[in-house]
Amino acid sequence: MKNKALFIINSISNGGAERVCTNMANELIKEQYDVDFILLKPIDKEKYNYQLDKSINLFSLNCTSKNKILKFFELLFKINKFNKFIKENEKTEKYKLITSHLPMANIITRLSIVKNRSIYVFHTKIKTYEKINHKLFTRILNSFFKNKKIACVSNGVRTEGIYNYKMNEKFLKTIYNPINLSEINSLAKEKIDKKKYSPYILQVGRFNEAKRQDRALEIFYKGQFYKNYKLLFCGTGELKDLVEKKVKEYGLENKVIFLGWQNNVYKWIKNAELLLCTSDYEAFPMNLIEAFACKTKVVSSNCNYGPSEIMLEDYQNFLVEPKKIDDYIEKIKIALNNYPKTENPILKKCEAKEIIKSYLNFFEEDIE
Repeated sequence: MKNKALFIINSISNGGAERVCTNMANELIKEQYDVDFILLKPIDKEKYNYQLDKSINLFSLNCTSKNKILKFFELLFKINKFNKFIKENEKTEKYKLITSHLPMANIITRLSIVKNRSIYVFHTKIKTYEKINHKLFTRILNSFFKNKKIACVSNGVRTEGIYNYKMNEKFLKTIYNPINLSEINSLAKEKIDKKKYSPYILQVGRFNEAKRQDRALEIFYKGQFYKNYKLLFCGTGELKDLVEKKVKEYGLENKVIFLGWQNNVYKWIKNAELLLCTSDYEAFPMNLIEAFACKTKVVSSNCNYGPSEIMLEDYQNFLVEPKKIDDYIEKIKIALNNYPKTENPILKKCEAKEIIKSYLNFFEEDIE
């Protein structure tokens, strides 16, 4: 009888956590596991942006509320359905791995029959969710996750949990996000229209306050990179209109291209002259690692958290303090002309097989 694994997450459309689950699930299938997903949102295969193995079993709770308060109460009514699925699927064999991803999934998991068995994965910095008084939030957080295993996607997130929120360090473990090198290498070979786009500098990510596409645009303009390159943005989001407005103010309509969401971001990374990250904060930005997998140059902000754990050895020289525009310009110019050629050690640290081992070991670990 095969071993079984369970993933609990909002959906498997676009998003970093969704990509992590997909990579992990596909690797577990290779290792002869049966894999189940419990999705909070309805199943809409037309919106799947990642390649998920066809043998994976998808089960939806069909939560449709968009209002956060209503969504919470809807989840409460879905707990019985959630528990019934677990019981049915564990009649003959217990899950050897259960992971819960993102706040809403963590809430229903915490209220379910697998609350003490699941690993709760923190994909972003905890501060993001602190919408109330710090002391009260800290109390609630510690009560909610008391004696629960938590996987932090970077040492920075783990440190934040321990020192800023007084969480029990015994239950917090850093486990990096996995990458699928063979899939990246395969998809990166897909052609793009080089006459239309190349040469270009690329930024990947949602248009939100954290990613700071406006800063990337300012660097592109003040560094006069528009004379020799285009600037391409991969992603969608609520702040896209503001960046488009800035493009018009700079008069760069013919030099800046908004690609929108891309199912295959790797072909764009592979063909870029440089990947630029200008974020104010991250947790563990996967596009940096994917750039190294594609042998593409990277210049990144040295924000909390993640980039300093990814840009290892000689690549540390291409980290920039987030607000220092002139330093970005200088580092980009150096990178375009003289960049290290050695393999970044982060690639081996994020191999899917190694990450799966870490999760399985953590799941089995008896913490006292």
